Amino acid sequence: MSGAENNLLTIKRTSAGGRNERSEKRRIWPADRPDFLHFTLTKENRDTQWAVNLVARLCQLRPHNFSMAGMKDRRAVTAQRMCVYRVEKQRMEAAAKGLRHGVWLSDFNYCSEKLQLGSLWGNRFNVVLRGVDAASLQGVHPFSTRAQEWERVGFLNYFGSQRFGTCGVSTAKIGQLILGARWEEAVKELLAPRDEAHGRNCSVKGYYVPGLTHSLPFQANSARR
Repeated sequence: MSGAENNLLTIKRTSAGGRNERSEKRRIWPADRPDFLHFTLTKENRDTQWAVNLVARLCQLRPHNFSMAGMKDRRAVTAQRMCVYRVEKQRMEAAAKGLRHGVWLSDFNYCSEKLQLGSLWGNRFNVVLRGVDAASLQGVHPFSTRAQEWERVGFLNYFGSQRFGTCGVSTAKIGQLILGARWEEAVKELLAPRDEAHGRNCSVKGYYVPGLTHSLPFQANSARR
């Protein structure tokens, strides 16, 4: 707010941390520079969204300014390409120097295309097996034979706890039931009451007992069917 002059009061809006200045830089963008800054996000034992939130906070941006081709597993060392709209390379490099907690940024370059979910060719994994006897990797040992078969034809990505989780509901077990077309058993496994459930979730699952579905509230017609 400036002083009054000729009975006029001038009020200017400002924002802490120089955000107005940064927003202006993003609005006035060099015409010969692509709109998106691509970079590689590497993380260890961290969720993708957790890492994005950390990077956004250091850059004083909002998480939705960033986009990616997909989410990566938490229990691994992962690397994936990401992009951010109209942010200078120097600004991201400065933020990268302040990163800790198993998160790194690298390989910055400008690009005219935005990364979106699904815009990737595939994933590549390096799997570490621990406690494997070296003798099992030689000759006609069953493990050696199986490893050679994997290399030749690949393998199916079955339902497993790593991909589908183990919290509350054993989705790996449910996946096995689905693959075996044991539909009713899969539904029962999903709806069975559990000790760790609480509140409304617990009370609703409590209705799923053979012969008691008629006790469901009137609003739960679809669940009764």
